[in-house]
Amino acid sequence: MFSRSATVLERPGYLLNWYPETAHQQPELITRLVSSSKCLWQAKVQRFSAFGSSVRTIDHYAEQFSSSSAGEQQRMLLDVRSDLHRHGLIHVNLLKAFGMVKSGARDVFGFNLHDEQMFCAWSLMHGLLPEMATGEGKSVTAAVAAIVGAMAGLPVHVITTNDYLVERDAKSMQRLFERFKVSSSFVTPEHTDEQRREAYACDVCYVSNKQLVFDYLRDRQSLGNQPGSLTSALRCVLGQNSTPALLRGLCFAIVDEADSVLIDDAITPLVLSQQSEADGDMGQSLTAISLAHRLQKGVDFSIDTRVKSVSILEQGEDSLSDAVRGLDGVWKNRRYRHELVRQAISALHLFQRDVDYLVREGEVVLIDQSTGRVMSDRKLQHGLHQMLEVKERCELSGRSETLSSMSFQTFFQRYKHLCGMTGTAREASAELRRVYGLGYVPVPTHNRNLRVACPPSFAQTDDEHAQMLIAAVKERHSTGQPVLIGTRSLAQSERISENLESQGLLHAVLNARQDEDEAAIVSRAGARGAITIATNIAGRGTDIPIASNIAELGGLHVIVAELNDNERIDRQLIGRCARQADPGSYEYLLSLDDPLLERLAQRSIRRLKKIKALVSLGVWQNLCLRACKRAQRTQEAAQRNARKQVAAADVQMQKRLTFTGYKE
Repeated sequence: MFSRSATVLERPGYLLNWYPETAHQQPELITRLVSSSKCLWQAKVQRFSAFGSSVRTIDHYAEQFSSSSAGEQQRMLLDVRSDLHRHGLIHVNLLKAFGMVKSGARDVFGFNLHDEQMFCAWSLMHGLLPEMATGEGKSVTAAVAAIVGAMAGLPVHVITTNDYLVERDAKSMQRLFERFKVSSSFVTPEHTDEQRREAYACDVCYVSNKQLVFDYLRDRQSLGNQPGSLTSALRCVLGQNSTPALLRGLCFAIVDEADSVLIDDAITPLVLSQQSEADGDMGQSLTAISLAHRLQKGVDFSIDTRVKSVSILEQGEDSLSDAVRGLDGVWKNRRYRHELVRQAISALHLFQRDVDYLVREGEVVLIDQSTGRVMSDRKLQHGLHQMLEVKERCELSGRSETLSSMSFQTFFQRYKHLCGMTGTAREASAELRRVYGLGYVPVPTHNRNLRVACPPSFAQTDDEHAQMLIAAVKERHSTGQPVLIGTRSLAQSERISENLESQGLLHAVLNARQDEDEAAIVSRAGARGAITIATNIAGRGTDIPIASNIAELGGLHVIVAELNDNERIDRQLIGRCARQADPGSYEYLLSLDDPLLERLAQRSIRRLKKIKALVSLGVWQNLCLRACKRAQRTQEAAQRNARKQVAAADVQMQKRLTFTGYKE
């Protein structure tokens, strides 16, 4: 009934186990099949309908704990800590610990954790992936599991998608941690190495996935790429390491918004690098951009927009050979000039300003497509970032020299105990089970969901879409109902903002360019008459409280104005309304000129535009919605294949380095 990772504790502190982690190795086919079957069986056993007897026992321990004196409570906590240390996370120990934490949460927050939250935390302790609807209280649920793991002596990492949520959740749960004498902290980009070391030394540390992986790679660099080995441990004991490790190993991870962290970001390579001088790069990049302008799409090169790849065709090779005559140096090398021009084509045709990146204070800054946030500490590899800087006439930065790299897939497989939760796991459940061994468990909502789905509406052109959107916003705004308009790109959010401004509609914009006032904008988005335009920044983890008089108006209304690459991100946006038994509604207001549809469903869209006059409006709208869903599934399949290729590349690299010792 319990996974081995849930009961066997591997804590840091021993010489041979001072930095616990699971050695990365690709299991054989039969092992993967057995593991997948075990996940399916375990998820079937650990279902909410079978949790009733455990709930009653937890409630019994909670009442027993709350009715005890302060001295008795301290003794009971010490006893449970001792049992967890000696015997691990076995059934009876978990029941006692959960009862105490439930009682403590009631003392701290003034409300009872409901059974669905306790079941979700229980699933986390057993290495599962519960899907808990948005607004059901995932933050406090993660804190419950973190406290129990910390009481067992395990360093717990609570991992989420961005630094805003890291700091918010850590501070909001701090009083609950203090109630059980569990130390907690968080890591953000502003923290120094010493502050990071102190944060990771706490029982519970909140951190974003990107910050965590980079700190781990730095540990591997300073500890000889084998942080858990006997050699590395002896070097630390003898004081031969120049800098002590930041982390204490990879023991227990609770991944919030698990599908975003483990799936959407899985294809992103995490590269620890150092900057080199930019001397000589400017001339090469300028020449490459100039050559790329001479080549014709479809004749000299082809583009696969689904996975953002460029291929130079045979005609393009001949054209390049003619164009570089008279050029010296690297342009004489066919392979090198091919790569430079390919990157230049990517910069010109695949990366769009205010969609994939923005220019801020003379620098090219990347935008995370799944979250809508800027990634100021990230740069594209292999000279592509320099190509974008030349394209935008920015000062050229130095190239990045790779010191160490790792994919998210490889990193998270190294945890001794991995679990996670999200509101949108169903679509990715098979991949999460196959790659990470996480069994999917649905968690019912505590209250009936009052979310109302309005019929979708489609416009044939962007101009029609703008007029349709303005009319819909005016209608809702006239009643005082707050409206949240969700877009995929920064550029689209600003176009909608200009259209609303031309109509005299006051509104707020939340995107990568205006993210400093995120908390203030979110807090006002549920007020009477509020209009908010937001990219995916307002998607995951954003709690928009509605004013007391808004429920009678229908609650927050969400408009999906631009499709995302996968349906899960759209569902996250829709999940901003009708939270915690509040009313709410949503609708799709889309344009058939949407860039995603243009890339993936051109022929279907052309047919739909032709038949509009031949069918009823309701049938036509539903056909358009089906075409959108097909386009998203096509994109999801392409991204899934790309993740498989990244995993296969990791395995090949490991095999190549077998005889010299594994090194990222």
